[in-house]
Amino acid sequence: MAYKAALFDLDGTLVDTKQEHIYDSVGRTLHELGITPAVEIGDYAVFANHFWKGFSDRDILIQDLGLSPDSFWEVFKKHDSPSVRVANSFVYPDFHVLNQLRERGIKTGIVTDAPDYVAVGELELIGHSFDYIVCADHLQGIPAKPHTAGLLKCLIGLGVSVTEAIYLGNANVDVDLGRNAGIKNGVVVRESGYKLKSTPDFFVKDLVEFQERFFK
Repeated sequence: MAYKAALFDLDGTLVDTKQEHIYDSVGRTLHELGITPAVEIGDYAVFANHFWKGFSDRDILIQDLGLSPDSFWEVFKKHDSPSVRVANSFVYPDFHVLNQLRERGIKTGIVTDAPDYVAVGELELIGHSFDYIVCADHLQGIPAKPHTAGLLKCLIGLGVSVTEAIYLGNANVDVDLGRNAGIKNGVVVRESGYKLKSTPDFFVKDLVEFQERFFK
């Protein structure tokens, strides 16, 4: 199958956040909302990793603590502002593959749960001009993954069908999204010991392998 487009998740796939900021921002948010380390959440760091890495639906994780997702996100934004997030983010060194795909005539898109105020800064770090970008925004009718609205909107924006594109992410929600949308989907394994509840169509160790396997 000759794919015409490559769609990517953003956080954990193309860029990532320093571990200390993950712990700090989530921990400060929980503390401000009156949630302290206890049996039900373990250490802040444990909850922060599950929350940040997309092991489970984030709103469900928040609700399991007896919190309103809206209240959580309102406080979280104070501790994870765009400037702070970008200052604590880094781009994976294989990002040059994105430009190589473009040189081959492959369209590139982003489907992310990151709010647009965060995604803009992270995309500037990458420095690649994506053909279409979709950020989850329930007010705009784009629910978070694994709902397919964002991915389908990106496909329409790129002018390709679900069978003409391939999607690469790094978390359970990305695999579930791919399955729900019926698109070829894979996971890039950026760290050891990462456990998935869902099984993607393929695994790759980096973007170089991704290009070699699907865009020769």
